[in-house]
Amino acid sequence: MLSLRSRVSRLLDIVSELWRGGEAPVVGENGLDERDEAILRVLAESGRPLRASEIARQLGVHRSVAWRKLKKLVRQGLVEKRIVDGVPLYALPARRRRR
Repeated sequence: MLSLRSRVSRLLDIVSELWRGGEAPVVGENGLDERDEAILRVLAESGRPLRASEIARQLGVHRSVAWRKLKKLVRQGLVEKRIVDGVPLYALPARRRRR
């Protein structure tokens, strides 16, 4: 089984690779900070869409911080926002949920 650091690194490599040839989102030194990467890790490990409050709780940050970071990741196409029964849920896009 891959270590957590290896899985996050692999996820970021996959995301970067998916964007090659087009306008790439900024990854690593190019724009994602530790909290952005932590959100991607939480979503990759969850296996299900999560509320911003659930992500915030897992990261130990205020919900507004998680929400701002999620908004940025959605804008970059790295995270997908779904509304289910009026509740916003966040997940990795299906094509990026490789393990």
